[in-house]
Amino acid sequence: MATDLQVTTNKLSNKETQLTVKVPVEKIQNKVEGRIRQVAKTAKIDGFRKGNVPMSHIRSQYGAGIQQEVINDVIRDTVFEAIKSEDIRALACLTSTT
Repeated sequence: MATDLQVTTNKLSNKETQLTVKVPVEKIQNKVEGRIRQVAKTAKIDGFRKGNVPMSHIRSQYGAGIQQEVINDVIRDTVFEAIKSEDIRALACLTSTT
């Protein structure tokens, strides 16, 4: 498992285990910036040539959506990675962000 993740488990009952995964903000910020750069390469916005849209414009237009996509991807990936590393047999997975 990636060393930058903090994983804690708390056995709630015979059938329930609470798994807490903490992801550094820098990891999410780096992924958001990378995704914004990807979008900037192919974005078609009136007044700009394809691939020449300023990063600030991409950030203001799509930043919130990109950030939410990245957070969802990170949650999915890190939770499954943590479940595997902690050898938990999951029947269902409920997630929340704080």
